[in-house]
Amino acid sequence: VVQCADARNWCVLPLAKELPKKGERVVAFGAPEGLDVTASEGSVSAIRSSDKFEGFNKTVEGTWIQTTTSISSGNSGSH
Repeated sequence: VVQCADARNWCVLPLAKELPKKGERVVAFGAPEGLDVTASEGSVSAIRSSDKFEGFNKTVEGTWIQTTTSISSGNSGSH
């Protein structure tokens, strides 16, 4: 259960205590170019550690979660 403390009913969701598993369902929330709040659904397609990117880019750190969730232009992290 998530408690909302904001008058607009915006809630802060707690961070997961463990990484998702491949195939688990996920949701992306955003506000792409001119739209209010949007949501898209997908699944986790891969979990990648930073050592997989060593030859690609030395600034990549941590664990990357690859999803099939659509991220629209204008959302953070999209093109």
